[in-house]
Amino acid sequence: LLYVALTAATGLLGNISSVGVFKGAGRAYPVLKELCPLRHLKETLVYFIPTIATSVYTILDKTMLGWFSGENKSQNGYYEYATGFVNMAKILIMSFNAVMSARMSYLFGNGRIEEVHERIRDSLDFVLLMAMPIMLGLAGIAAQFIPWFLGNGYLPVTFLMYVCSPLVLVVGLSDCIGSQILTPGGKRAQSGKVIVAGAAVNACLNFLLIPHFAASGAAAASVAAECFIISLYLWLGRDFIKPKMLVRYGWKRLAAAVVMLGAVVWTGQFLEQVRGLGPITTFVQIGAGAVVYFLVLLVMHDAFL
Repeated sequence: LLYVALTAATGLLGNISSVGVFKGAGRAYPVLKELCPLRHLKETLVYFIPTIATSVYTILDKTMLGWFSGENKSQNGYYEYATGFVNMAKILIMSFNAVMSARMSYLFGNGRIEEVHERIRDSLDFVLLMAMPIMLGLAGIAAQFIPWFLGNGYLPVTFLMYVCSPLVLVVGLSDCIGSQILTPGGKRAQSGKVIVAGAAVNACLNFLLIPHFAASGAAAASVAAECFIISLYLWLGRDFIKPKMLVRYGWKRLAAAVVMLGAVVWTGQFLEQVRGLGPITTFVQIGAGAVVYFLVLLVMHDAFL
C-alpha cells in the first residue's frame, strides 16, 4: 500500500510542478470548456486493449498453473524462472525493434514506401541474425547453467528452457512486424485483434495442457499462441514481408546456429567433466558458441558479414 501511495504521489507532484511552465507561457490553468477528453478515446483503446490482453494472458499462465497445481506451487516457480531467462534473452531484439519503430513511422508518414521495404529487409536480416543463435544458445547452455545458478532443486527449469527458447525467434519476428510495419502503417487495430485472438488461443490451450503437463503445458501453450500470432502478422504484413524472405535470410543462420548448438553442448559437457559447473563454464560456452556461429556464417559467405 505504501509503495502504491508513493508511486501515485510522485506522478501527482510531477504534474503539479508543470503548472509553473504554463505560467511562463501566459496561462496558469486550462480552460475546462476547451477540453475534449473523449476526443482520442477510440485511438487510445486501440492501444489499450491489446496491452491489457497481453498482460492478462501472461498473468493467466501463472494463475492457471496455481489452480491446477494444488498444494504444489513449485511449477509456478519453474515457469517463472524459465520465462524470465527467455525474456532477458529477447531484450536485444526488442530494443532494436523499438528503436526502428520511430524511423518507420517517419517513413510511412512521408510516403517513402520504397525505403520502408528496404528498411524492413534490413531489420528482418538483423532479427534473424541475432534470434537464431540466441534461441538455440539458450537451449545449449541450459543443462550446465541451471544447476549452478538456481541449484539442483530447479532442474525442471532446464526442460522448460528447451520448450520456451523458440519464443526468442517467434516473438522477435512478431515484434518486428508489429512495431515496424503494422503500427506505423496504420494497422494497429487489426494487430490488436490478432493479439486478443492469440490471448484466447493461449487460454484455451492452457485449459487443455496444464492439467496434464503442468508448467511444460503452459510453456507449450505460450509458444503455440505466439506462432498463431506471427502467422496472422505475416498475413497482415504480406505487402512488405513474404515467407520466402524468411527462408532466404534465415536458412544460413539456422544452419550456423545448429552447428553452434553442437559446439555449445559439447563444450559444456567437456568442461563439466574437467572443472565442474560454474559461471566460467557458462561464459566459455557462450564465447565458443559466438565464435563458431560467426565463423560458420563467414565460411557460408553470409551477406550480413
